[in-house]
Amino acid sequence: MEYSTISVNFLDTAVTCNNGTIHTPVYRKPTDRCSYLHSPSFHPSHTKQGIIYSQATRYHRICSDPNDHNSHLNVLSQSMRQKDYKPKTITKQINSAVKTPHMRLLQYREKKISTRVPLVVTYNPVLEEIMKIRPTTNINRR
Repeated sequence: MEYSTISVNFLDTAVTCNNGTIHTPVYRKPTDRCSYLHSPSFHPSHTKQGIIYSQATRYHRICSDPNDHNSHLNVLSQSMRQKDYKPKTITKQINSAVKTPHMRLLQYREKKISTRVPLVVTYNPVLEEIMKIRPTTNINRR
């Protein structure tokens, strides 16, 4: 158990109050090993790219200080390189994630109601053609 009168670690955020200002860096447990998916794994490329993008977005959302934000992005970049991701892919996903203004990431967004019916199958690279199918709007309804 940790105790402090000026800071608290909650989920993946450390919240600190200094001189009436709240500061929020990312909190990592001491046991965190940055265990991300290896690039040569048998997962679709959009899944692997999404890992980089979502982590970069997470750091961008949580960190109130740009120095903390950049520090975590550097650690992410190094971790992904160790997992054999291409530097170009890492840079592209991180840059894409940080384009969104910080304050916009903090705003509440209404969830869209989807009328799509999901097709759930076991992943197989042969089935990648299914991902290219787009639903048509002219469906005969009886």
